[in-house]
Amino acid sequence: MTANQAAVTLPTGVTLDGQGNQIIAIADWDKTKNNHILGVVSPTDDVTIKDVTIVGNTNTKHGINAYGTNNPGGKLVVDNVTIKNCGTAGMVVNGMTVEADRLTTSGNVWGAVNVDKADCSKLTLTNANLAEDIQVWTEKTEVSDDTISIEGTGFTMVTGAGKTTDTSGLKGFTYYTTDLSKLGEASITTDGKTTVYATLAEAINAAQDGNTVTLLKDVTVSDDSKGNTQGILTITKNITLDGNGKTITSGQSTPESQKASVINVEGTKNVTIKNLTIDSAQKAKHGLNLYNAGQVNVENVTIKNGTGYGVVCSSSTLNATNLNTRGNSWGGINIDTKVDGVGSAFSMTSGTIQEKNSVYIENAQDEKISANIYGGTFQNVSISDGAKTAADLTIYGGSFKNNVTDYLADGLVQNADGSVGKPYIPPANPNYRIDIPAAEGGTVTADPAAAKAGATVTLTATPDEGYAVGTITVTDRFGDAVKVTENADGTYTFTMPNGQVTVKATFVETEEPAPAEPFPDVDENDWFYDEVVYVYENGLMNGVENNQFAPNTATNRAMLATILYRLAGQPDVSGDLPFTDVAAGTWYTDAVLWAAQNGIVNGLGENTFAPMNTLTREQLVTMLYRYAEAAGYDVSAAADLSGYPDAGKVQPYAQEAMSWAVAEGIVEGMDGNLNPAGSATRAQIATILMRFCEGVAK
Repeated sequence: MTANQAAVTLPTGVTLDGQGNQIIAIADWDKTKNNHILGVVSPTDDVTIKDVTIVGNTNTKHGINAYGTNNPGGKLVVDNVTIKNCGTAGMVVNGMTVEADRLTTSGNVWGAVNVDKADCSKLTLTNANLAEDIQVWTEKTEVSDDTISIEGTGFTMVTGAGKTTDTSGLKGFTYYTTDLSKLGEASITTDGKTTVYATLAEAINAAQDGNTVTLLKDVTVSDDSKGNTQGILTITKNITLDGNGKTITSGQSTPESQKASVINVEGTKNVTIKNLTIDSAQKAKHGLNLYNAGQVNVENVTIKNGTGYGVVCSSSTLNATNLNTRGNSWGGINIDTKVDGVGSAFSMTSGTIQEKNSVYIENAQDEKISANIYGGTFQNVSISDGAKTAADLTIYGGSFKNNVTDYLADGLVQNADGSVGKPYIPPANPNYRIDIPAAEGGTVTADPAAAKAGATVTLTATPDEGYAVGTITVTDRFGDAVKVTENADGTYTFTMPNGQVTVKATFVETEEPAPAEPFPDVDENDWFYDEVVYVYENGLMNGVENNQFAPNTATNRAMLATILYRLAGQPDVSGDLPFTDVAAGTWYTDAVLWAAQNGIVNGLGENTFAPMNTLTREQLVTMLYRYAEAAGYDVSAAADLSGYPDAGKVQPYAQEAMSWAVAEGIVEGMDGNLNPAGSATRAQIATILMRFCEGVAK
């Protein structure tokens, strides 16, 4: 093979259809010849590569090399191609046009797709899946929209930090990426242009006044050349460091370097550090060290596991909101002054400082320290003896384990739980609370709901149905009884003592009243009286015209479908009716649709249901049997029907249901016969339903 050429160069106008197969580079590919796997050279007509997987190795160069000179008339079309494991780029576009759809790449050492800086290099990419950290890149620093066009795949164009002459790093190239963290640790966006930096240190060093450095991933930082009083990272400009919810962890490896802090801020600047976790990992002294730093605003920051303090504020101003520290050996926050003539200021509004030595103020001497705490949770806050004359600590709020009354703002107190706030001053004539715990069987209300000492309080007890008032008692805050008077109107009154009270009530069950007769044509002496009351009270059957039950009237098929639908709880139904003789919007429409959908009714042939036909006894037990089966009840019981003279008249479809109904005692013979074709009256239906509910569906 000729050096710097492709193993296979496709002629102009040719289509390579892989038909889902693979092209695999041999294991002993000669790396010294820099050969690509597939190539296209200055085609005068379009060339297509489709439906193929190209597998390289560390010895191969590019998977596809598209090379053109003088803007050839043909282009390369890449469709549904996978390129992986090549020793350089998956695909290179150099001096010609490539249109790629459904390109998939992985494991290519340099990255997925390179668009060379040569004139006429153009790439259109759609629906790509590029797994490499370097996905699409070009050496061009200014890229027009018609040079590289990527659609439908979530790519963002960014600039890599550095210069094209660099031997490593991002070299100032232009990159297209679905995830900035694939390229580097941090980014800076200025005037709508985003630059990605390989390391957070590079980004901080490159940042200019007013920039925001955004952390893109959790990072470990180390610089073993740094030691005591120095920072692994040093901020010296007016910038914002946005941690973006990520963590910076110390990776210092020598005892001397582990005396450095994770971040130093120096040089009388205005700096904001936010949304960040700093983990010293017992490999750094302080998490954040402010030295003559001007003003530093810390927002939503956690600092942990330092061999020194979480934060040191030396001759600087620290404003903290939601600052949280834990596991730092010396303490949470240290305020001191180490620069002659420059004092310190500290303000905190919220957060949790878990170390026992939460805030320690020292070394004030001739330089003033002003510290104001407006909120947060602390263990101990203190000032060294040598600093007490020059330090001014004022506490306006928060919670503290130690006694901080000497530092409280005027008018505030420290409560027994350590919290700081205004003292409680009870009103001269307060309304005292009336507590009424919930009681079984009824409720009690008080009027008024809270009352002054000496006021009359009226209690109204309302029992639930089936209950009556038992006892009403009132006790004061010491548990002593308060006199309660029962009034003629059924209410209770008492005089409010000097403090809150508790009202307790008991309710007792009353004897259940006999059911009222719901229908004038049903007398309590009728054999079916209890059954009619049962189905009425359980919502299974209603009356007919003029509030009559019509116990001796025959039941039709629509009535039983409706009764079973009520027994099932009247679930929502939808869909088309399978019967032509059941109209929409009738009182039985939903019931018939539900029964049909659940296999309880099948109709009488020719897509008819005959809703007004008289219900026979064998139809009754069949529908009831199918309902029980659909509801999951046990329908295994079976009786021998041979003892009934008319057993042979039971139609085949109803024999199993009739046997079950007799076995369960749901139906009984009539004059020794089953009478399967006989009608079922409404009284008989009520009786059968009650037997079914109390026997089978219990």
